[in-house]
Amino acid sequence: MLGQARGVAFYAMASLALWATPASAETLRITGVYPADSDGAAALNAIMVDKFTGIDGPALSSTVATRLREAQIDGESYFAILVPPFAEDAEAVLKGHAEPRYSETEYTSEREICWTEDDRGRCTERREVELDCLRVTIHLRPQMQLIAANGNELWRSDSEKQRQMSFCPEFDDAPDADPHISAMIGEFALEARHALAPVYRDDDIRIMERRRGLSGNDRNAFRDAIRLTGSNEAAACDEFARLHATNPDHPALSFNVGLCAEQRYDIDAAQAAYRHALQFEDSDDEAEAGLIRLDERMRADMQLANHHGH
Repeated sequence: MLGQARGVAFYAMASLALWATPASAETLRITGVYPADSDGAAALNAIMVDKFTGIDGPALSSTVATRLREAQIDGESYFAILVPPFAEDAEAVLKGHAEPRYSETEYTSEREICWTEDDRGRCTERREVELDCLRVTIHLRPQMQLIAANGNELWRSDSEKQRQMSFCPEFDDAPDADPHISAMIGEFALEARHALAPVYRDDDIRIMERRRGLSGNDRNAFRDAIRLTGSNEAAACDEFARLHATNPDHPALSFNVGLCAEQRYDIDAAQAAYRHALQFEDSDDEAEAGLIRLDERMRADMQLANHHGH
């Protein structure tokens, strides 16, 4: 397996559609389930989300609980999220603490202000002045732990997020930190959802379009197959396979055949095609990304098997 040894997975971005089609032109739609960060958490069925401590703890625990309730695979809720009265039925408890911290930095800023006014309060002279200002940084670093019923720690998060607010006290009201904190809480909750439960995802992955190395007839057929991805992906894949049979060492065709196999989740065929494409400088990055996606989907398969067999 390539798995985590390959580092952080990166994904090819879909191009803008050149034709009005169900999916972006020059891409194939890849759908599948991708893994949670924590294998142990993904195996669970029932979690109790405790009321977090700290000023922003209750808001964070409520938002995390909502996100986990929304987690679905194949239209079914992934977890039963329990409230404290039913804690004895929980396989694990999510505990946490969230308290913001603030730091300030002084700086100066030039601003045009009204220097003089007439007796009606209308500005008669404006000047550029240098003001003493403050840059306030909000630090939020929640501590979250998922503890199994046997006391084992299944997952932990203590990452930090920051937001900055700037104002000049002599002329500005103090800014409101609450919207920034709420936004960070939402981000932490979404990260927790992805850490604890697998996710179903649709990705439009770009096919490779380089025709260099193909004969005249095959070049034209390859161009037509590329265009066909905008209206009939299955037919495009059939054409890529036909062309690849007579051009087995063409980088773009090797990758595209692998992408077609990945789309139908033929793991062995996709891995073989991607590993072949790894040999070529023109397609090695794209092939590596494809192998990473396959590794992740196989890990998700194992998580789902453990979850349903739990």
